[in-house]
Amino acid sequence: MTRMVRRGAGLLLGLAFLLPGCDVVGTPAGQGMALPPPPPVSPGATPSREREIYEALRAGDPRRAQELLDSGWQEMTTPRNVMLYQAAIAMASGDEERARRETQQMKQRFAMGTEGPTGEIDCNLVHALDKMPDSQITCEPQPPPKWPEGRRLDPRVAVTTSTPTTRRTTSPSRTTGPYPTGTTTTSAPSRPGTGPTPGKPTGMTGSR
Repeated sequence: MTRMVRRGAGLLLGLAFLLPGCDVVGTPAGQGMALPPPPPVSPGATPSREREIYEALRAGDPRRAQELLDSGWQEMTTPRNVMLYQAAIAMASGDEERARRETQQMKQRFAMGTEGPTGEIDCNLVHALDKMPDSQITCEPQPPPKWPEGRRLDPRVAVTTSTPTTRRTTSPSRTTGPYPTGTTTTSAPSRPGTGPTPGKPTGMTGSR
């Protein structure tokens, strides 16, 4: 019964995400998000990772959208978009809780500038997410935050690492540039005989 109630609530939520100029009826049940068509791609140009995910969402295939994001989040034009598109996928899948969580963390950590190569479709997703209760996000007339130099880290809230001794944390600070990394590493316990030996103080000699 609880599952049926949640599914019904998610359906009503999805029906609310209708944007002007949309040609797809959007629900989280797989009919596609109600998003406007993306701008045309220039002849010979390679579609961005954002556009591929966007098209999958419009086609009603959030599972494919998730696969595209998980396999190529490093290719996103800005770290902010990793969280933005994850929130949109969660919303399209009926997972309002994660959609809200990713959106709130994204607001705290990144500026919402959409004057970038994928700014138009980014802004369409921002408008869709803004339909959620208490989201209050808008597109800002400034460049999006940049990736930091060096190794890129996945900024999503629910990411888990493959190493059990490493825990990812997030930072509440908002930035217009590289996102806070905040990685904490916990060392594994030392093997017996390799650490300090309890007993009498170092440097003392003599028999007991």
